[in-house]
Amino acid sequence: MIPAVSIAGFSDELVKIAKAKEQPIDVEAIKRKVELWSRLKSSTDVPIHEEHGDANEYGGGFYDTTTKSIGVGAGRDHESLAHELGHADLDQGLLGKVIQHRLLHGLFPLTPIAGALGGMLLSKGKNWGALLPIATAAPTLLAEWLATRKGARRLEEVGATPEEMAAYRKNLGDSFATYHGVIPETLLAGGAGYAVGRMGQS
Repeated sequence: MIPAVSIAGFSDELVKIAKAKEQPIDVEAIKRKVELWSRLKSSTDVPIHEEHGDANEYGGGFYDTTTKSIGVGAGRDHESLAHELGHADLDQGLLGKVIQHRLLHGLFPLTPIAGALGGMLLSKGKNWGALLPIATAAPTLLAEWLATRKGARRLEEVGATPEEMAAYRKNLGDSFATYHGVIPETLLAGGAGYAVGRMGQS
């Protein structure tokens, strides 16, 4: 059972978001989101910092591998919370600790640069150059995919309906697709690097 004050508090925030996006306000749907949020929060011992100032920069939430805590935005989106709990669950194993390490995660924005360097190496017959952008991108992409899967398990455990699970997979799939934007950038950079490498040989 969710306290009425909790529903009111969450509802105010969600109504503001709905109005800002010019979406119809469904009170029952809002109450259901609040219920799932509360169940998820009650299901974990991971510290959750609500209305975190940095959360919106990370798509509504983030998991901090140093403090082992989660930061979430004012919207209190249950799907974002489930995904971040997935990151926390992933961090319990060796693979998760490695691919979510700050050093590897920090390499992801450098993928286009790695692509350019890889292209130059390929132009010189060093085929291993193709592995450079893969090495910078793969840890983050794998971590996000696994966290989404583990987040889905969390939602199922707190009683999400098949329709709610389908919405989670779609929305998180759309979010994951934003990471794909690095692929065309990397291919373009790789082509440019290859061309520069060939020019240097002529």
